[in-house]
Amino acid sequence: MSTPAIRKALDQIPEYLLPYTTTQKPDMYSLIDHSVWRFIMKISSDFFADTAHTKYLEGLKETGISIERIPLVSEMDAKLKKIGWRAVAVSGFIPPAVFLEFMALGIMPIACEIRKLENIAYTPAPDIVHEAAGHAPIVADPDYNDYVRSYGEVAVKAIFSKKDMDLYEAIKKLSDVKESPRSTQDAIDEAQKGFEKAFAAVDYISEANQLSRMAWWTIEYGLVGTPQDFKVYGAGLLSSMGESFHSFDEKVLKVPLTTDCVNMGFDITRPQPQLYVATSFESARDVLESYAKTMAFRTGGISGLSKARVSEMTTTSVLDCGLQISGTVTAFGIKGDTEVTSIQLNGPLQLCENDQEIAGFEMSKLPKKLKVQLGVFSPKDVQGTVEKEQTLKNGKKFLWVKTTDGYTLATASTKVSSVYGGPADRALYIKSTWNGEYASKEHASNLSPEQNALNEIFGTIRDIREKKLELSSLNQVFSKLQKDFPKEWLSRFELVELALTRKEEPEYFKTALAELKELRGVDEAHKELIDRGLKLLRKHTELEKFE
Repeated sequence: MSTPAIRKALDQIPEYLLPYTTTQKPDMYSLIDHSVWRFIMKISSDFFADTAHTKYLEGLKETGISIERIPLVSEMDAKLKKIGWRAVAVSGFIPPAVFLEFMALGIMPIACEIRKLENIAYTPAPDIVHEAAGHAPIVADPDYNDYVRSYGEVAVKAIFSKKDMDLYEAIKKLSDVKESPRSTQDAIDEAQKGFEKAFAAVDYISEANQLSRMAWWTIEYGLVGTPQDFKVYGAGLLSSMGESFHSFDEKVLKVPLTTDCVNMGFDITRPQPQLYVATSFESARDVLESYAKTMAFRTGGISGLSKARVSEMTTTSVLDCGLQISGTVTAFGIKGDTEVTSIQLNGPLQLCENDQEIAGFEMSKLPKKLKVQLGVFSPKDVQGTVEKEQTLKNGKKFLWVKTTDGYTLATASTKVSSVYGGPADRALYIKSTWNGEYASKEHASNLSPEQNALNEIFGTIRDIREKKLELSSLNQVFSKLQKDFPKEWLSRFELVELALTRKEEPEYFKTALAELKELRGVDEAHKELIDRGLKLLRKHTELEKFE
């Protein structure tokens, strides 16, 4: 399985996003990993043939995803390019704003990691099952493609709050710890407590938080059709064997998709008690547009600045003269019910026009604090010393004034036409402020030293299956499995599947089948996974003859 490391599509990615990408290293995937992928895809492709959106199976082929092996991001990138998307490898969680930036650019970030065997049914951490087998297939549908791209373009303008980012950090830590083969139970418990604390602290629902809910109920856990007759299309469902199966349970409430979905929170650690059904992907886009009309980047003014101030994060205020002022809004003055008279901001600051930093006002030259005065331009009407009169490309002007308290930017503009999350010139802002935080990690292996022997067993089974070797050589493998791994179910499933597919009855077969059924009693997760595997075998082989 020695394949060169992959780093494709980077010619399409802005330089400031490159630190969030990584190199997929196919050799990091163990034979256990490939078996995890194979089992998920066999169960899912069979189940979703009837229950998922009609594009699912066709979309798997169109986006370069096979059942037998974990896909290469480079192959996915080549396939996605044909439908107007690109793919790039990342590692685990990347910041929400960065993820949205990728999506708005039509670039699908694919997490290289794959869930551990013990988390095969579901993992809260981003992994290649979720990103590749979940997101990619339905993106091949033109209407859904349009919805996802539109969502990215809207969401990249959303205002995040500081507490949003604290919660993101807690989720990231919890997921990383749960998926690490080296984590102790104490570390997992500590991360869980951190998540619960951050979750409880979110007492302000930001635009970004509300849009993340819309994404959850559409892109991640969406259904399409009617509450009585629907198909699965959300990536979270398409990549979760357990939750997708239970989504058809009558106990899970099905609700028509409206903008009310932004008011419904979710818990990533538990199955969802309700799901939203869009009548079509076009109607989902209409819901998105209805919400977008209420966002600060559309409304501007007092309501937009209010959202910016409470967020405690970097936002950009756009004046009607075209000037873009980025920073953390700490206060603003108003006259009457609608007129903004001033804005006070803390740094890092940025002054831009048309999303580009204004020459002479580079970030490194700007103060830590700035007051913006609206409706004032004449030097005689400002307090302080006018250091510069700046003319924008559109002919509009502003004054840069040194005062006893710091600096004031005075402008004849009287209207804040838009307020949105993040800086205006994102590339330069990140270059000036980034300290290496959130950089993608190197793609690492899941395999622990304790799993080496089990990995060899999975490798032997795969070799015999793919090279069509004699099954009798697996009798010794099964003996080792009984001795060293008495509670490992997936290898036993593959042994049983291989015999049934070949229509042979090797020495190990009946005992392996009996032990596989006995392992249903280990826990509820084992029971469901094994039952679904056996159900698939009954459908496609003569398993019932041996039961």
